Amino acid sequence: MKLLIHFLLPFILVFNLCGQELITQKNANKTDLKLFQKGVLLYQSNQFEKAKSLFEKLVIQNPKFIDAHLQLASVCYDLQNFACAQLHFKQVLDLDSMFNPKVYYTQALCQYQLDLFHEAEQHLIQFIRLDTIHKELLTKAKLMLPKLHFADSAVKFPLKLVPSPILPLNTEFSEYLPSVTADAKMMVFTRRTKFNDEDLYFSKFINGNWTTAMPIDELNSSFNEGSPAISPDGLSLVFTSCDRMNSFGGCDLYISYYLEDHWTEPVNMGEKINTPAYESQACFSANGNSIFFTSNRKGTYGGNDIWYSRRKDDRSWSIPKNIGSSINSSGNEDCPFVHPNGDIIYFSSDFYPGMGGKDLYYSKLSEQAQWQYPVNLGFPINSKGDESSFIVFPDGKHACFASDQNHFDNTNKQLRFNLDLFELELPEHLQVKPSSYVELFISDFKTNLPIETSIKVFDLSNNKIYFKKEHEKTGHVFISLPTGADYALHVSNPDYIFEPDQFRCSEARVSYSPMVIYKKLKKTEQAPAKPIVLKNIFFESGSDKLKNESFFELDELILFLKNKKNLKLKITAHTDDVGTEADNLILATNRARSVINYLIKNGIESDRLFVEGKGESNPIESNETEAGRYQNRRIEFEIIQP
Repeated sequence: MKLLIHFLLPFILVFNLCGQELITQKNANKTDLKLFQKGVLLYQSNQFEKAKSLFEKLVIQNPKFIDAHLQLASVCYDLQNFACAQLHFKQVLDLDSMFNPKVYYTQALCQYQLDLFHEAEQHLIQFIRLDTIHKELLTKAKLMLPKLHFADSAVKFPLKLVPSPILPLNTEFSEYLPSVTADAKMMVFTRRTKFNDEDLYFSKFINGNWTTAMPIDELNSSFNEGSPAISPDGLSLVFTSCDRMNSFGGCDLYISYYLEDHWTEPVNMGEKINTPAYESQACFSANGNSIFFTSNRKGTYGGNDIWYSRRKDDRSWSIPKNIGSSINSSGNEDCPFVHPNGDIIYFSSDFYPGMGGKDLYYSKLSEQAQWQYPVNLGFPINSKGDESSFIVFPDGKHACFASDQNHFDNTNKQLRFNLDLFELELPEHLQVKPSSYVELFISDFKTNLPIETSIKVFDLSNNKIYFKKEHEKTGHVFISLPTGADYALHVSNPDYIFEPDQFRCSEARVSYSPMVIYKKLKKTEQAPAKPIVLKNIFFESGSDKLKNESFFELDELILFLKNKKNLKLKITAHTDDVGTEADNLILATNRARSVINYLIKNGIESDRLFVEGKGESNPIESNETEAGRYQNRRIEFEIIQP
């Protein structure tokens, strides 16, 4: 019996094949072939509807006419009728799965458009396995495969959020590339007007809502202006403009400053930042001393890459550097945004696995200060359309981005390009460490008028200067800082007394409730009656050994003394009441000597310095709490006039 089965099997297969005999161009009758060739000519002359009707007639008359099914599927695809295209590509594969391996690729494209991501992935795998001819398509298929795998998983496990359009900002035209100030009270963005011109617009956040957007008339011109980046304090604005007379290439970065009630004439940022290539889409770092931007200049890994430049002490910008291959790819990376907390960057890319088009990604800064592999923000933040210009507000919980997802016609599966601005509350796993905010007011002690100062903010957790601004004249500075650290603050002017400060950002300061610090500086001849506390001098526990984080403050004190060579100081040390009174007096005296020894070692004459140790005898807070004891452990100085 087994022998009989083996004998009959080939006969059965041949019989079935004969019963399923295909009709192709080679064996079609003359009438059908003539109609087929007419349809091809109509298709080639872009008369898609007429070609579709003719091919439909052919496949109804001859369901096994495989070439007609293939042409009908192709016409439907070009008409973006993906359901029709999928049906007839399926007919081709059902009639002969090996007729043309390229059909697996085009079928995958159809199923992607129909959100059938798993099916598309399987057909793409078949194409890669079978096709050996279409090398360019094979390359595209291999790049597309991980995207389909991601899309299939992302749609099955969507994020629980609903992006909401920001109605006061969106119009019938495209709005995109937003940027906000550090207090999140002002947004600037790009709008493409009815004349297909890009202009800059702004809106203010008042009483919980964004106001109707208004154009920035001082900066808009007959040229395109777009991708604005506003500095944390709202006083500088970098934007892109193309084809201006003073440009170094097609599109360059320009900068303008807000003075009193208007924006100044924009200035090209110069040949270090701009090249004959494309420069655009800038954003400021949290401290305003770095900018990140997009460029396809020499040195890119692919199309557009993300680059960065740092502001130097003389206010000029350094030669830009590529942010690196951990983020930049052989594709295009655009729209960088560095969150005010400083350790996460958002951007768009068409390279990494995603939903399609350009997706939004983020990368975190490692402890070794290296950007990590990008992570897709997920569905439905990302869609099959283009998502770009993602920003997370300072609270770390809310975000704003641009998308054309509101203009996708589910009936026809067609997308009309029109970007709108959306806002959303991030799911918990995407929320980031919020920023803290310090609003600093600086004035003369007697006149209350602003004075020119140098401002430095020192991060005591890593012994690095976090913020620095020279020649500040306005007397009002807004600084955003990462939460979870303590900071030393130095505001100095050569004619005024050195008076350091310290503030803690262990809890986030939300954008509408910053920490406010008033610094009223006294001139040297107005030496205060009370000693000045050096708030950032630290010692090892129970020791007179200075900690490293003390040297920033001591170095600033040295600069002050070198600038005022006729001044003498008395350095006084205090302790809490832990331990015996005698031991605390000795400890305080030794700590004061440690400070003086450091000053002498760094060029300050010993005859200008005097030591006093007071131990626990003069507390300024209760020693019953750790916070009080912390305040009592202090170093002070008094100015001794000549």
